[in-house]
Amino acid sequence: MAVGKYLVAVAFAVLLSLQGFTNVVDYAQADKIVLPEDELSALQDLYRNWVVHTKDVSTTLPGWKWFDPSTSYNSSEFVDPCYFSSWRGVFCYIDLNSTATSQFGVDIGRFYDARVVSLEVSDASIVGNLPDSLWNFNKLVSVILTGNPGLTGRIPLGPTNNNDPRWSLKSLDLHGNGLNGTLPNQLFQSSQQIEDLDLSNNHLEGPIPQNLALNNRLKTLNLSNNNLSGSLLRNISENWKDLVLADLSSNKFTGSLPNLTTARSLHTLNFSHNEFGGEIDLNLLSLETVESLAKLDLSVNNFTGALPNLGAWYNLQILNLRNNTFDAGPFPPWLYNHSSLQTLDLRNTNVTGEINLSILNSSKQLRTLYLDDNNITGTLNFDSLIIMNRDMNGSLHISLKNNRIGKVIFSSNDVSNLPTTLELRGNPFCDTKPSDIQRCLCEQRCYNTDPSSNKGMIIGSAIGGSLGAVMMIIAAILYWKNRRDRRYLLLTVHEKFAEYEMKPTLFAYSELQKATRDFHPDNKLGEGGFGAVYKGTLADGSVVAVKQLLTRAQQSMDDFLNEVVLLTTVKHRNLVKLKGCCLRGDRRLLVYEFVDNYDLAETLFEHRGNQVVSWPARFNICLGVAQGLHYLHAGVDPRIIHRDIKANNVLLDHNLHPKIADFGLAMLFPNEDTHVTIVQIAGTK
Repeated sequence: MAVGKYLVAVAFAVLLSLQGFTNVVDYAQADKIVLPEDELSALQDLYRNWVVHTKDVSTTLPGWKWFDPSTSYNSSEFVDPCYFSSWRGVFCYIDLNSTATSQFGVDIGRFYDARVVSLEVSDASIVGNLPDSLWNFNKLVSVILTGNPGLTGRIPLGPTNNNDPRWSLKSLDLHGNGLNGTLPNQLFQSSQQIEDLDLSNNHLEGPIPQNLALNNRLKTLNLSNNNLSGSLLRNISENWKDLVLADLSSNKFTGSLPNLTTARSLHTLNFSHNEFGGEIDLNLLSLETVESLAKLDLSVNNFTGALPNLGAWYNLQILNLRNNTFDAGPFPPWLYNHSSLQTLDLRNTNVTGEINLSILNSSKQLRTLYLDDNNITGTLNFDSLIIMNRDMNGSLHISLKNNRIGKVIFSSNDVSNLPTTLELRGNPFCDTKPSDIQRCLCEQRCYNTDPSSNKGMIIGSAIGGSLGAVMMIIAAILYWKNRRDRRYLLLTVHEKFAEYEMKPTLFAYSELQKATRDFHPDNKLGEGGFGAVYKGTLADGSVVAVKQLLTRAQQSMDDFLNEVVLLTTVKHRNLVKLKGCCLRGDRRLLVYEFVDNYDLAETLFEHRGNQVVSWPARFNICLGVAQGLHYLHAGVDPRIIHRDIKANNVLLDHNLHPKIADFGLAMLFPNEDTHVTIVQIAGTK
């Protein structure tokens, strides 16, 4: 069997096993696969709550329907919710060793017992609420009901007996809805085993319940963009020892920061846009936590005292302390030698005095530095900054708006292609005599007015008057034609995107060149049948993955843009998000979100990152892959067949959540062969 066919066969077997078919079964021998009464009733409660006000239920919730349990089992029209995921978002486990013969008092013949293990309905425009019977699924592993602003009301209280060993909910994701009220303490009883909790972007209020603070299995917590309030328990660290991500941003929390000394795997901590206050206690994190922490955001709070010395936090990549009331002081000297920092934001933090940006040469990874709205004075040596940038691994963006800088040293006459972006709007320097460099740094309009900087004119004058004039005319025509073609291309793309509600980002080729250091081999993440992938850091500090499509497109630009728009609309937690594209002549580039871990093959077979993948984690990875594939096959119109699913195309984030990559790329190569050996598959057109 060819490798491609073998991999697809394995993936298909995994998908079947995850949906409960743990043995080979001749389904002609079984009448039906059936849920217990309380779970069927719970599904009916959900449907009743949603069907009244949700538009086009048959489209948004295909397969869901009301039925009379006393008669439906004997009806040829009845489709069991667990039968090959016939109800959108309902995933079941089927016990092939157990059978039932009656349901709701009705003789139903031979059935296989089933249990709902996952509910997943995202971006379905659901209008309604969540009934208490949601927790009647006693083998539920994950609930993912996201992106439905019309889903309102309170979160159900939870089971009355969380000590029931059958209760095994591990992942609860209700982000992007319209839920309100307080967080139910009953749902987070101490016996609860929730590992991943995302309730962000709702209207929840009140404090964090004590039982959630006592949860000792929590790995990811996202409560951002709500109206939660109160102070955090100081002893949270005793329980949140497995925490990897904590995002409590954009709430109304007060008091001091909690102690997180035992959270030794903490990667991301975002407590921004709250009302935390006092001095930042550096003893809140242990040495092990400091070694793992990569992203820290404490911006827009009420912290006081001196800017904390985080020099020992040497693995920090993103640090944001802006908009706090720190004591006035110089630019922190420990930042000059920070080797890992990529983005630093110290806007409105009372930084004073002069700053020698050239010393940042030791910070080889730095890409973005924000120092706006401070009291920085003196002279900036832009020449040394440019020299420093040449020794760094990529382009550098520095913003010093609204300070007191009065002079800039710049010896060149050419501002048209500066390797470093420096913003000085709102400084006294911008009120001095106008010049090219002043316009460039204060208005971000960088072009030369001095004729001596025009290389075409220098060459023309050297060759001679008449020949030079001819050369100038030819150069002008070519320049005008290229500029016209570029403007026509941009106009065409924008007009095409205007036809759709979802508008992908159109990246400039030069922007991606800078982001990837001109596609430097050190930035190369890998290469597959569709092209090479590079890690890139954009000017705003965000990290992306840039795929250079290997084969130059044979399809029209309209077809390419149509496919890009379609792929941009495909959104699922287990699929890598397409952010936009780039067109340069007949080149085609795709820009994806960056997934900050290794792929499944590297993790399992090459042991990259020295990560131990437990069997529960492997199950969750398989379940996530199956859910992502199911969404491509049943939740997208037109359906998308991956055609190259394998371990290398399953990326893992730092929580070991899987994301499928390279889906839909076959659409961009309709007449091309790749290394995939599958035949007789309809594809995605």
